[in-house]
Amino acid sequence: MATKNKGVKRKTEDVEHINPNKDICEMLVKLGQYERDVNGVQYKFISYMKASKALSSMDVRVKNGKEAQKLPGIGPKIAAKIDDFLKDGIIPDIIKSPKAVPDDSKPSSNLKSELPKLRILDHHETMLMTKRDALNLQVNQIETIDQLRNNSSDISIKLSNAQLRCVEFFADIVKVIPNSEVEAIVKRIMKSVAKLSYKGQQITSTLCGEYRRLKDSYRIDLLLTHTKLVSTKSDTNEILGKSIKELAERLTSKGLLTHCLSMTNDQLIGLVQFDQTTPKRKLHLRLIPNNFYIPAMIFCTGTTQFWTKLVEHALEMGFLLNEYGLHKIGATSVAGQLIPLNSEEELFEYIDHRFVPPEERS
Repeated sequence: MATKNKGVKRKTEDVEHINPNKDICEMLVKLGQYERDVNGVQYKFISYMKASKALSSMDVRVKNGKEAQKLPGIGPKIAAKIDDFLKDGIIPDIIKSPKAVPDDSKPSSNLKSELPKLRILDHHETMLMTKRDALNLQVNQIETIDQLRNNSSDISIKLSNAQLRCVEFFADIVKVIPNSEVEAIVKRIMKSVAKLSYKGQQITSTLCGEYRRLKDSYRIDLLLTHTKLVSTKSDTNEILGKSIKELAERLTSKGLLTHCLSMTNDQLIGLVQFDQTTPKRKLHLRLIPNNFYIPAMIFCTGTTQFWTKLVEHALEMGFLLNEYGLHKIGATSVAGQLIPLNSEEELFEYIDHRFVPPEERS
C-alpha cells in the first residue's frame, strides 16, 4: 500500500501558540455550529471551521474583515461577520433557542400517556424537521406533538406531506424495533434489491444506525452499494436514481413500503410495515457508489455527535471529511482528490485517530 499522507501531529515540546484572534475564532465556530445544528447546513459549518483554523494560525490580531480575507478560506461573507463582531462584540445571526433535550432522547415505555406531552423540539428529526422548523412552530405556540396534531390542518403551519405522515404515525415510529424484526424487514428488502434491473446481484448491504451500535433501534438505517459502480463513471447518478425508483416500486408492490416520504438519486426515506400486526417503522435507505462506502458507513452508523467530532478532528489534521469521502486539504485550503479507502480502520488511520468500534460511538 502506498504511504499515507497523514496530518502532522503537534509536538509536545513545541512552544504553545498564543492566539490573538481567539475571540473571533470562537465566534466563527459558534456560527458554524449554529448553521449545522439549527439550519442543518453542513458545508457552512465546515467553511466556518476552516476560517477559524486559518485565523488561529496568525501571530497578530486582525484589524478588520478585509485584512482577514487575505487568509485562505475567508471570503467576503465571513469577512463581513468578522467586521460586525469587531464593531459590536456580539455574535451575529445566533438565535437563543430554548434549551432542548438531546435529539436522540426517546420516550419511555408509557408512550400512550406521554405522547401529548412530548416536545417537538426534542423529536424534530423523527418528523423530518430541522431545529429551525421546530423553533418556528414554537413561535406559533405549538410546542408538543399533541398540539401539532390538533393544528396540522392549519395552512399557517405549512407541513410537508412527509412531515404530516410522520405526525400521523408518530406513535409507531418512536417505538423500539426488535432486532428480529429489523433483520426480517431487511431480508425482504434485499430480495427486491437482488431483482433490480442494473446488476442487483452486485449490491451489498450494511445495517447501520443504532442496530450497528448495538443499541435499541428506532429506525432502520440500511446502506447499499454497487460493488463495481464508482462515482467517476458518467452514468453513475442516472443508474442510482433509476435503481432507487425501481426499488421503491418493488417494495410498494410487495406491501412492505407503505409510504414514500422522500426519494433522491441515492436515498429513500419511507415507512415500512412487516405485516398488519406490526407498527409502521421508519426506513432510511441509501444506495451509493462503492468509492463512497466507507465514509458513508461511518456517517450512517452515527451518532451525530461522534460524526461531528470526527469531522472536526479530520479538519484539524488537514483533511476534509464528509459522508461522500475523505480529501486532503492543500496549502490553498482547496480539497484534493478523493482518497481511496478499503476499511473504516484505514480512514481512522489517515486522520490519526484511534479506531473506535461502532458500539463505542456516542
